[in-house]
Amino acid sequence: PPFQRRALSLVADDNTIVAVGGMESQGKVTRDTKLYSIEDNAWSDGPALVGEHRMLGFGTAAITVNDTIFVSASDGGLQKLNRKDHPSQPIG
Repeated sequence: PPFQRRALSLVADDNTIVAVGGMESQGKVTRDTKLYSIEDNAWSDGPALVGEHRMLGFGTAAITVNDTIFVSASDGGLQKLNRKDHPSQPIG
């Protein structure tokens, strides 16, 4: 991948692998997601997690249920991860 992170989560959805949040190599926590297309063998930017907690993207957990990706973030909230052109939605 074109990035280095730790404390992130990975989840598969159709022909895409999604990298959610994590801590970047310089120590900054990120809310960003990256999408890897198996078909195109390429990475692209996905929607960012929504929220203000400074550690929001650290130590996330993600799961796919019925073609929908859900992310549990470090603020205790649950988010629905939408496709690339739409923001994530807090749902709990």
